[in-house]
Amino acid sequence: MTRNTWSRWLRHVRSRFPSRGRRGTAHRPSCRPQCEALEDRCVPSYSIVDLGGVAPSAINNAGVLAGSWNTHAAVVCNGFITDLGTLGGPSSQATGINSAGVVVGSAATAGGSSHAFLVSPEDTDGDGRPDSWYRDSDQNGINDLMTDLGTLGGTTSAATAVNDAGQVAGQSSTASSGWTHAFLWTGAGGMQDLGTFGGSYARAAAINNAGQVVGTAFTQMFVPFRGSTLSAVHAFLWDPASGGRLLGQLPGDTASEAFDINDAGQVVGSSGSIATIFTFTHYVARENFLAQGGTLSGLGFSSADASINNNGQIVGANYLSQSGGRADLNDLLDPSQGWTIASAADINDAGQVVGQGTHDGVNPSYFVLSAISASQPSLSVGNVTVTEGDAGSVDAVFTVTLSGSISQVSTIDFTTVDGTATAGTDYVATSGTLTFNPGDTTATIRVPVLGDLSNEYTEAFSVRLSHPTGDFIFSGQTATATILDNDPPPQLSISDVAMKEGKTNTYTSFVFTISLSAPSAKPVSVYCNPADGTATAGGKQADYYSSSFGLTFSPGQTSQTISITVIGDNRREPNETFFINLSNAVNASILDGQGVGTILNDD
Repeated sequence: MTRNTWSRWLRHVRSRFPSRGRRGTAHRPSCRPQCEALEDRCVPSYSIVDLGGVAPSAINNAGVLAGSWNTHAAVVCNGFITDLGTLGGPSSQATGINSAGVVVGSAATAGGSSHAFLVSPEDTDGDGRPDSWYRDSDQNGINDLMTDLGTLGGTTSAATAVNDAGQVAGQSSTASSGWTHAFLWTGAGGMQDLGTFGGSYARAAAINNAGQVVGTAFTQMFVPFRGSTLSAVHAFLWDPASGGRLLGQLPGDTASEAFDINDAGQVVGSSGSIATIFTFTHYVARENFLAQGGTLSGLGFSSADASINNNGQIVGANYLSQSGGRADLNDLLDPSQGWTIASAADINDAGQVVGQGTHDGVNPSYFVLSAISASQPSLSVGNVTVTEGDAGSVDAVFTVTLSGSISQVSTIDFTTVDGTATAGTDYVATSGTLTFNPGDTTATIRVPVLGDLSNEYTEAFSVRLSHPTGDFIFSGQTATATILDNDPPPQLSISDVAMKEGKTNTYTSFVFTISLSAPSAKPVSVYCNPADGTATAGGKQADYYSSSFGLTFSPGQTSQTISITVIGDNRREPNETFFINLSNAVNASILDGQGVGTILNDD
């Protein structure tokens, strides 16, 4: 995993929700006069994890995330990021994931278009859980597990959601009109055109396990002197038995969109109108709605996207709505932790929420919220700092803690992951399984840290927990081991040189060796400055050429040389000397800082 971004945690906070009215000052009426604040007993507590650079779009009931990372579709499972690659082009994005870990989205092709894709993961360790979303057996740079779903005859398509039967919903351009149509894709029947539901084009947003598809139909019309303008926007529901129909909108509104549908057929979307600015027309959402049993009820907030799980919990913008009540997700968080939630993208049946916000002033920052039951203990692992030795090893001891008692045997896997410290050089790669029996509240992980005599920077590696079983809350924890160096900086020394000067018109190289007393993991630099003794570097009768040197030792390098040119002559004279002085050492001390060059007279 890149960036080790899973280490930031917010402490669990339970707080009351003040009663909130709707946004703004003037609203048209909805089918429910107001949205009450959730009662205290309805409000879950949450843990929150910073996802770093992974922008999440969806989360399944196993807590596996699908989204985008570095312009590519990606999956996050147990803290590990998998780049899903593309269909031969430069970019891709994942938008949906089902309970089996099947991922859908859109990816650029080698031909320059964008097609819907499906990735079917593998279970490489045989434990019944998907663990691999990328394979490239022929090493052509294309993910063997990624399937191009094609189009409805046009040039582009995009998949938005996948249900547990592997049915995929999305939209595709067509060969006849070029307009986008909603589609339903199955492994047996391929891509089925769902049409445009009376509009000019349509987009599918979600599909449930009954095969029902929801989305939005758009109508364009030509207006003289203005060209093609948006004239209608309507949420639709398509059913495999009864076909498609429009869902309508809240009273007083003229347009709507549908975002998501759960297995009970409850639909969440937004209701609003079409606005015109100069000659440009666009849809303006006023309030989100819940559609069930043919009735639309206002939710008291507005967002550009929303999600509903099979428990009827709805998230959108910074709100959680359930059982007719609404709460601001930010009210669940400790303000001192620096989080502001802006937009929740998805919620699974366990109540985990993914989305985007601001963390410590960084916008966008991406998160996963995990609901915590008051009766269920949570698991945490602490960071550790250890000072290495000169030989052998010392243990970095991680303590894994349960916040309360458990009623059944529970386990968690662990493995070490390189950071700036490297397994085999700085520490011993370690993995295994921790077991908690009823009554246990702590367990330890011991990782040997290897000693050496090299002066080096502070280094770090991490221990990542995964594959929990049993009776506790787990949200993909990682802990960091910081390795402090105990070795002093190496010492610099310079050799002496004594050589005959040579005759007139001859030149002799005096080669001085600058040495480190021990290898260093840090770059070492030093200045080498010549200085006159009885030999001089200036004037008509100069004895040598003076030139200063700046030397840098690369990590592991222990010696270098410099050369001073001595000028020969035919004069009978005593032996003469000059000096090379070491100064301004960085990442080393100076033991012998003066090299003596002795010019032996040979006349």
